[in-house]
Formats: sequence, C-alpha cells, structure tokens
Amino acid sequence: MGRREVAVSFLEVVKPMRSRRPMGSPPISREPPIMRDLRTLKELPPRSGGDWLSVLEQEAILVGMYWGLTQKRICTHWKLSASAVKRFRNDLYEAPLSIFRLPVIIRVGNGIFQCRVCGEVKQKLTQAQRHLLSHFFAHEIARNIDLKNMPETL
Repeated sequence: MGRREVAVSFLEVVKPMRSRRPMGSPPISREPPIMRDLRTLKELPPRSGGDWLSVLEQEAILVGMYWGLTQKRICTHWKLSASAVKRFRNDLYEAPLSIFRLPVIIRVGNGIFQCRVCGEVKQKLTQAQRHLLSHFFAHEIARNIDLKNMPETL
C-alpha cells in the first residue's frame, strides 16, 4: 500500500477513537457511506494549480478532519495541495453552514436521514444537521448555530 504515513485505513484511525458507540450508529466494521465515493479519488489525475476543489475533494478533506488527521496528512493521503486544504478548512470555520452545500446528509427513508461521514441515522433533519456539525465543531458551537433559514437540499 505504500509508506506508513500515507496508507491510513479507515479502521486504523476510527477504531481506537470509538470504544463505545452511541445508539443508532453503524457497526465499526462497516464503512461510512462517503468512503465508497472517496475510493475513486485516488484514481483521478492530479489537479492543475488554481482549480477549485471538486465536491469529492472537499468530502475527502471533511473525512480527514473527522478522522483527526493533520493538514499535512490530508494532503499526502489524497494528493491535495496544502493551500487548498487550508483554504477549505478556514472557509468552513468562518462559515459553518457552508458544509451543507456538500451532499453530507442523505435521506434514506420517510423522515430518516443519514450522516454520510459516519453513517449514523437520525429521525429529524435538524438532528442530522446538528450531528454533522458536532463532528467538526465543539458541541457548544454546533448546538447554537441557527439552522432555521437553511434550505432543505436533500
């Protein structure tokens, strides 16, 4: 697979972080839905300088942030430029609701929503949105973000 710092598998990073799973979360052995899409990212040609990040590359940065990877490890794992990763992370922290421009929450049934980052299922859209925000922000920040004016993009 390559060098140790580049080859980070899903279970190597996530399994030590989750000793106890909350109710409704998927088993640790099952990959989150977003990982199926990210496998194709390694097969893409390298980006030319100055291009905007694709949705797939933005999702890869989110997953790296969720795993707790440093900016350098995100760059080396998915072959992204350091400035693009830094710009995306800064934009996310300045405008937290910009995360919902990406397809990170999917509707899996009538009134059932799934977080694509971890695979957890929630019964209400606002619960799913707050859950997603809590992956990347402190609980106090995620709880106090105003979601009333958010358009439903599912």
